[in-house]
Order: sequence, then structure tokens, then C-alpha cells
Amino acid sequence: MHLVIEHFKVCGCRRFRIYQILLLAIGFMTFPIACSEASEDVVSTPLRIVSFSPALTRTLEDLGLSESIVGCTPFCRPHQQDAAVVGDLREINYEILARLQPTHILVQATTSGIQPKLQALAETRGWQIGVWPTDDLQDIRTLLAELPELLGGTGQSQSNTLLAAIDEIGTKRRSWSGRTLVVTGGQPLLGFGPQTYMGELLDRFGVPNALESGDWMNLSLEDVVRLRPQAIIVIGSQEGQAAATIRALARDEVFAAPVVVLDHPEALVPSSRVIEVSVALANLIDELGSKNEQTSMSYE
Repeated sequence: MHLVIEHFKVCGCRRFRIYQILLLAIGFMTFPIACSEASEDVVSTPLRIVSFSPALTRTLEDLGLSESIVGCTPFCRPHQQDAAVVGDLREINYEILARLQPTHILVQATTSGIQPKLQALAETRGWQIGVWPTDDLQDIRTLLAELPELLGGTGQSQSNTLLAAIDEIGTKRRSWSGRTLVVTGGQPLLGFGPQTYMGELLDRFGVPNALESGDWMNLSLEDVVRLRPQAIIVIGSQEGQAAATIRALARDEVFAAPVVVLDHPEALVPSSRVIEVSVALANLIDELGSKNEQTSMSYE
């Protein structure tokens, strides 16, 4: 190259300037190609996601990212059956985690925070970590809004659809508006207060919560009787302990409130599936309304 330049210098300044212009032109022509190739490499990097939360795993699936889940907890049930089990936040299998070479790690926020070892390993290896709580509807909205951004825009269209569906919950008032108690568990029962996501759903449907304040509350059978709810919604299976306990109270004529069961696999895992849960809950509330109308007609 130096010999060529010296040749042009010897042959005259004009030829040398022409040669400089040609080199610059060639450089500008190849620069966009190189940049384009680099950009394509970044975009085409496949997502490899490890989820440490059943709620976040459900949300990834609803965003169309099942195939991108390479690792999860033993409590997750991903559609991608090949996903490796990496433990949970209390006991992580770091050997499996490192072997998976994830691009992103998703964690549900807890009071104890993220293990320092996980944080340090992610920083060393360039893994991106996303942390969200999923305690109420606003948490779920925030998750849906921010997760696609973390993933480089992937799943944004599905996220927009889900956010619109969440905003639609409760826009239609139901036929039942009596004081309603929502419980799960066995003995003691666990009641859903107004500050839980199930309490928020009741409020959106215009149904007063028999628990007037707080989030979760342990309830004895005496507490249930004292609250005197006008209806009880049990979250669990038809044959579960909570349903059996409440039905026993009704059978013994301790109180005459109607009892219905919300048997939905996602009801106790607040995630983007809250949309499905809200539909099932709305149907039960309408069922309570129908039972109330039938009771009223029988007294006339």
C-alpha cells in the first residue's frame, strides 16, 4: 500500500488526490454493509430465558415465548417440556444454570431479594436480570409493559393485547352485589382482602368484599360466621378441603349464604392469566346473582 501511495506522490499531487477520493468512496460503500451485518447478528441472537417464577413463566407463554424458555423452577409447568429445572431462588443449581447459557433471567420480587451469587454471576456472564412483583393487578400491568422492553421488543404486540384485556375487566357490572367472602386453604382458611389481586377483581365487578381491609387474613370457622357474608367464593377444587369446610357450615345451617367454587388452575398464581381467571370469576358472580333471583322469587 505504501509503494502505491509513493507512486502517486511521485506522479503528481493531482493523481494522489484522486486516489485518496477513491479510497474514501470504497470505505463509505463497505461501512454500511459491515454495520448492517453487525446489526443483523444482534437481532438474530436467540432468546434463552430462565424463569424463577411460575407467574413469570405463564406470562412468557402468553407473550408467545414458550420456545425461548430454557430453564425454570420445579413449580413451573412450561409448555416447553425440554426446559431444564434449575431449582428455585432458595436453592439454585448453578451448574445447570451456567450450562444453559441464558440471555435473560426472570425473578419474582421477594422481601429477601436476589441471591448475591446469582447477581454476581449474571454480571460476569452478561446475563440480563428482570425482577417484578406480581401481587396485584398493577404489578401485572407493569410486568406486561416492561418485559417486552427487556427482551428487545419481543412479545410487544401480545403484551398490548393483554394490557387492553386487563383494562376491560369490570367494565360490565354483574347481577350480584352482595357482601362476598373469598377464601382458599383448609383450617385455618385464608381470606382474600381488598388489597389482594382477587380483592381487586371483586371491586372491579362492583362486589363488596366481606373483608373490609388488608390483604391476606387467616380465618377460623368462627370468623367466617361472625363476618356474616351474603355469599362465599371458594378458590380450589370442588372436592378440596376449603370447599368441604364451608359446605359443612352451610349444611349445619350455621348460615344460609350460597357457596360457589372457583376451580381454575391459575387462580392462585397472579400473572397475565388473570384475564382468564376474571372471566371464570365473573361467571360465578353471575351465578350468585341468578341464585339470589331464584330465592327472591320463591319468597314471593
